[in-house]
Amino acid sequence: MNARLELAPADPDAATQAVIERLHAAFVAQRTAFAADMLPSREVRIDRLNRILRLTDRYQNEIAAAISADFGHRSAAETELTEIYVVLTAVRRTRRHLGRWMRPRRIATPLAMFPASSRVIPQPLGVVGVISPWNYPLQLALLPAADALAAGNRVMIKPSELTPAFSELLRRIVAESFSPDELVVVPGDVVVARPATLGLLAIVAMVAAEELQWLL
Repeated sequence: MNARLELAPADPDAATQAVIERLHAAFVAQRTAFAADMLPSREVRIDRLNRILRLTDRYQNEIAAAISADFGHRSAAETELTEIYVVLTAVRRTRRHLGRWMRPRRIATPLAMFPASSRVIPQPLGVVGVISPWNYPLQLALLPAADALAAGNRVMIKPSELTPAFSELLRRIVAESFSPDELVVVPGDVVVARPATLGLLAIVAMVAAEELQWLL
């Protein structure tokens, strides 16, 4: 029980350190941007969802080809059905219902608190990390990212190192449509995967410690 939890390697090599620094820079940029706009309007969120839809639709062929290359072969029809269609359908549904989901909701108030009233007000969390697996690399990266954007958050995606061609394509097409302080993709091989996860945890722990110190 007395063992020390290592959130990052004690003496990281140059590649690991570069990843942690890149993640840290992206995290700080997104956190700063979120602090400047902590409750994005419905219009801002809809615009971000529309950009997800456009890049998914525009690069369908490239996405299918990259996934097929990573898998050795996968039918373009399968990618269209299980990834492209799923992302487009889900994001359109989110866009359609977003206004209702954002509205404050009245809930019951204990009698002892009369005449007070109670509401649940949906609020963003800040910066959300998505670590996606290899088997459905598009939908398992973009669906949680789109949900987080719809909720008003900033998003960092670490795609699987097992799909390098797709991961690099995703990084490029996301960078064309989004500012890094909105949505960013940080790809990398297996050497990058572990420090990417642990590096993010170290960053969060560091920020939490700094804020706790400030409160005390």
